Amino acid sequence: MIFYVALADAQRLIERFQSTAGTITVAIVANIKEALDYEEEYPEAALATEYFSEYEIRHIVNAFQEIGAYVKIYTGEDSFMRSVLDGEFGKLPRKNRMVYNSAQSGTGPGRKSLIPAFCQLHGIPVCNSNPYVTGLARHKYHVASLLTAHGLPACPSWYYLGNGRWMLGRTPPEDVLLIAKAAYESASIGLTDDNVGRLSPVFLAALDHKIRILRQPVIVQRFIEGFEVEVPVFEHAGAQPLGVVSITLDGQKDLGRRFLDFDVVNRDGYGFSASDHLEADLRTRLARDAASVFDLLEVSGVGRVDFRVTPDGAHYVTDVATSPHLVQHSSFAWLFRSAGLPDSHALALLAAVNARRFGWI
Repeated sequence: MIFYVALADAQRLIERFQSTAGTITVAIVANIKEALDYEEEYPEAALATEYFSEYEIRHIVNAFQEIGAYVKIYTGEDSFMRSVLDGEFGKLPRKNRMVYNSAQSGTGPGRKSLIPAFCQLHGIPVCNSNPYVTGLARHKYHVASLLTAHGLPACPSWYYLGNGRWMLGRTPPEDVLLIAKAAYESASIGLTDDNVGRLSPVFLAALDHKIRILRQPVIVQRFIEGFEVEVPVFEHAGAQPLGVVSITLDGQKDLGRRFLDFDVVNRDGYGFSASDHLEADLRTRLARDAASVFDLLEVSGVGRVDFRVTPDGAHYVTDVATSPHLVQHSSFAWLFRSAGLPDSHALALLAAVNARRFGWI
């Protein structure tokens, strides 16, 4: 389902940006797969699945240049921070400079907050959410707990610390099908078939192994059989959903017990589709709840809220992205493309929303 009113608002915002883009530089801070030395890795899960390929970087640069912005690329956090500290960043052309960060070098919690925090310290406008929100959204259990406390449909969740220890002694029922995910990761890092099962010594042994190799706890959630959808959201007089996009595997919308594991995500082995198979009222509720999550977590610019939906229409938030992918293989780009607009408008919207937030348009 595409919300054409929201897309029209997005288009008008992009057009306003284009009228002043000649004054704007976009500095991209990114990890690039082909430029990494892979010194810091997990033994059984490549961090590079979170990073951009050179092809994707070219697409991002072209999208910003098409709307008239000047673009500068920094590979990794170190190169950008050195540029700021030695004064090179301040000499970039055009008076209005914004930073678009996707870099998250290293492992563990909070690593995607480094550039937003550094930019905040130095008074540099950044397209991402603030450091606190960026770090918070990467802690899946904390997000689920906040949503539950505010009456939003979070997936029932427990927090496993390893070696038989559960946060506050809370354990899931033995008769419920469960899925375990790395607490601080995205892009399905560490997610394989043995992450799904019922509470048992065998299942806990598998989770203990995951915790050892990923060096972090896991969030254990009720496994929701059925559909998976993404709701892209942008900031426009509050949170504005763009549409409800279904995820497909082998062309099928009803995933049943299938899910986006590490292998599928790493090779972009999933697709996007309209959600017309869902009742209109359900699509409205998904959009409304996605907007509420965006507002509750105080996400800035653009974001995405992911759900699993049962065949009878119950829906549960499974993930929140404060820096969602906006490249060609993304639900943002799919929505624009499906409306007959260039998929590069997904990145143009990011620039336009933030230029307005900074008072430049």
